[in-house]
Amino acid sequence: MLTIAEKLALSTGLISSPEDTLALDSPKAAETFSRFKIIVGSTGNLGFSVGAIARSLGFKAEVHMSKDAKSWKKDRLRRIGVSIVEHPGSYTSAVAAARASAELDQSSFFIDDENSRALFLGYSTAAFDLVRQLKSADIAINADTPANVYLPCGVGGAPGGITFGLKALLGDAVRCYFIEPVNAPCMLVQLASGSDIAIALEDLGLNGETIADGLAVTSASMLVARLMDRLVDGCLTCTDADMVAWVQRLWEQEGLRLEPSAAAPFCGLSQLLAAGSGSNAVHVLWTTGGSHLPDEEFLPLINREPRSVTGDEAVMATT
Repeated sequence: MLTIAEKLALSTGLISSPEDTLALDSPKAAETFSRFKIIVGSTGNLGFSVGAIARSLGFKAEVHMSKDAKSWKKDRLRRIGVSIVEHPGSYTSAVAAARASAELDQSSFFIDDENSRALFLGYSTAAFDLVRQLKSADIAINADTPANVYLPCGVGGAPGGITFGLKALLGDAVRCYFIEPVNAPCMLVQLASGSDIAIALEDLGLNGETIADGLAVTSASMLVARLMDRLVDGCLTCTDADMVAWVQRLWEQEGLRLEPSAAAPFCGLSQLLAAGSGSNAVHVLWTTGGSHLPDEEFLPLINREPRSVTGDEAVMATT
């Protein structure tokens, strides 16, 4: 979003150099941006963030949502003026529809979660934040004490970008693991296949349906898969029941308000610890998503059964 705004501002004379970033948040800039539209396909989370930022800058926004997207995210976007296009199919079909819509509108910009290098590199900048946080906490990361980073994975853009950034900064001192729903392990399947052709989970009898809407993807980004083939250290899967159980426990014991997809990293950590791996590591769990979760969505999660998780005692002791 910001690279699009910056390029437009430079091309229209709103700013004279990329350093004039404050000028992007001004009435004059908003008037210019209002002539353009941002289009994106999403299971919920990417569309939620892109739509909110687009509108805050003054752009029109059109978000194509797959069947897995939560109603509250659609409703919140509609309230700020985002156009929501709902699709009965999967994430892949929503992205295809968004791409087709953008091709018909010369005043639009398509944000492509599957193939955008700019988006991928944007995700990677999070690595700088993590390294700064570790240093400020006096946590040394090295070959003897590596960082194990557990990342929820949908199409792969965010975890792939973060992994790319962390490997560039920390090298072999960081180990990155992708955590996916058992019914939507698109990156695991793509990497395990060794194929350079995209694999659809539907062809393997999986429909990608999961309570973790941000991870409900049936085909991995090939841009990311090709890069992760030699970078990611492992892929693990998590059941919906375990994600819900972690949502419950993390709220009760830590006061963390998480969506199921944000609790998925705890499933991965519990599996590695149960297997006797990672005992000398600093464990970092990427728990994005949940702070905006409305009570009508969150309370049913923490009140439902079951309320047990695999390997939970080991994880809570470690974290």
